[in-house]
Amino acid sequence: MLILLIYSFFYSCTNFGYDIDKHKKMDEYVKINFKSYESLYHELHYKIDEMVGRHVHSIRGQIGNEYRIDSFIAFNSERNKLFTTLNTKNMNINSYSDLVQNLYGVKIDNKWLLFFSYNLIAQREGYKKDVSKVFTWDELSYVAREQMFPQFIGFDENSNIIISDNAFIKHVKADVIGGSRVSPEGSEDEKFLRLWNYKQSVLLDSLEFKELAEKDSVKIDNPLYQIDKPENQSYLFNTLIFDSKEWKEYLHKKYGRIKE
Repeated sequence: MLILLIYSFFYSCTNFGYDIDKHKKMDEYVKINFKSYESLYHELHYKIDEMVGRHVHSIRGQIGNEYRIDSFIAFNSERNKLFTTLNTKNMNINSYSDLVQNLYGVKIDNKWLLFFSYNLIAQREGYKKDVSKVFTWDELSYVAREQMFPQFIGFDENSNIIISDNAFIKHVKADVIGGSRVSPEGSEDEKFLRLWNYKQSVLLDSLEFKELAEKDSVKIDNPLYQIDKPENQSYLFNTLIFDSKEWKEYLHKKYGRIKE
């Protein structure tokens, strides 16, 4: 089934109201479009792996933990900016939350530069009863798409996916991502390049890296927010979403079995 993809400057007129049906729509988008950006997806993962290996400060949340870029990547109409999330499983056995981070890409001189922005401390409470178990990749993806993607995508009255070009203009800017670290001189590309070089130069010291690797705990920079209030719990017919029959049916249809 073909999903109509619309670029819109009127994102505020769309209705997100995320649920399993809309999650399936996003899965269909990935199924149809992933091949077109698969090589880029692996390139982005390689860049993040390389940053982890160099102990870059901005990816300290991934040290000692398992991470994966969400398979849904949204592009602006010019395809020189992208948005997705970096989803991270917190491997600390005493933790009850995982991590989702906004991941922006900017293409300059045929090279993609990566930047992180807002972070979500993804509390398991409110999504499933057994909060001692880390979110599965499917669960993390659902949380990411429900909580973080609405600033860039929406759905029209026919549940067609709408990608907001205006969101890329508003959010994927050097001074928005870098704040006061970005001086006003030069073009937007020059600002992004300075920000990229600065971010790549800030490394964890050996002691901090050792502590992160040994404790296996997610530590991140501000800004951040967390979903932990009862009114933000994700229910389906009075059942927590990941404990629901509908979620289990979704996984069974997707994989033929329940996938961890």
